[in-house]
Amino acid sequence: MNYTNQSKLRIKSHEASIRPKRKRITPNQLEVLTSIFERTKTPNYQLREHTAKELNMTNREVQVWFQNRRAKLNRKRAQEKNTGQFYHWPSYNKEHEHSSSASSSSQSSVTSSPTTLYSQISPQMRPIDILALAAEYVQRCDEEEKRSEGKLWRPWD
Repeated sequence: MNYTNQSKLRIKSHEASIRPKRKRITPNQLEVLTSIFERTKTPNYQLREHTAKELNMTNREVQVWFQNRRAKLNRKRAQEKNTGQFYHWPSYNKEHEHSSSASSSSQSSVTSSPTTLYSQISPQMRPIDILALAAEYVQRCDEEEKRSEGKLWRPWD
């Protein structure tokens, strides 16, 4: 192999980092891909190949589109789940409040605090801060419950 052939085989460092421009999908492609996604979240190779030919795309482009769409769906589900838990949390405590207030009048100060605890939570709070607040509340409940149980067994305190 001579020198000229070797130089043609080498890739220059600035050329190696050049990537093809991102391809935007057309509204028609989006419509077809979305309709397939509604039927199956994970199309097999043959379906991807057929779709790619029909839409003038590569199999890999179709595959990546489905991966991205599944990721988007999972993010949306996780967000809805977290939002749902956040908003259902007070109603759970209110049910707990009604059942526990009937059993012991000494716990009324603790069982009324889910409402005040909920008022301390804002949408801007980080999940870890909400957990810390909830842990603090649970700890207070446990301590008050232990005190009230102790008083039942030792009325002289």
